[in-house]
Amino acid sequence: SELEESKEDAFFNQEQLNLDKWVEALNCAFEEEEMFRNPNLTLSGLAEVLKTNRNIISKTINQEFQMNFNDFVNSWRVKAVVESLKKGKEAQFTLLSLALDAGFNSKTTFNRAFKKQQGVTPRQFLKDLVLGENV
Repeated sequence: SELEESKEDAFFNQEQLNLDKWVEALNCAFEEEEMFRNPNLTLSGLAEVLKTNRNIISKTINQEFQMNFNDFVNSWRVKAVVESLKKGKEAQFTLLSLALDAGFNSKTTFNRAFKKQQGVTPRQFLKDLVLGENV
């Protein structure tokens, strides 16, 4: 019946509003508070800070960003490294120290996440940047 359909629509609209609220909360936590820089960040820890449960955060990241929690966090970390490289920070710091500063725990994880997101290794990215190919 039409009434059932409108109830269902209302439910999905409400759920989308809730997801939008959590997307906003995640963006705030990562953009403004740079929570991704914490190398020990966990799904449960993030949920606790955002005063919700891990299922809501996980669902929001899966549905709205089409990735899992680790890929989501690492994408922010890679973005931070890329911004540092574009500002010329590799002149003062090693790639590894920039990666650690961004919250990565290891060189291997950093290299894998960087290549997955950028399509090239950090070294190649840096080389291309110097040559003016990533501007």
